[in-house]
Amino acid sequence: MQSKAKSVEQYLIELPEDRRETISHNRNFILENLPDGYVESMNWVLSLIWGNPVSASQN
Repeated sequence: MQSKAKSVEQYLIELPEDRRETISHNRNFILENLPDGYVESMNWVLSLIWGNPVSASQN
């Protein structure tokens, strides 16, 4: 499924209900357990990724 969503929330709204439920459940689990300093973003507008931005590790 190709999407033109500009945010994670828009992407989730576009998904069919069954996929939205599964992806939302997994996303919430990851967000609840993600270490400090990591951020959520979208990659290729098809998947969600979590990572530590370079700017956060340049101390």
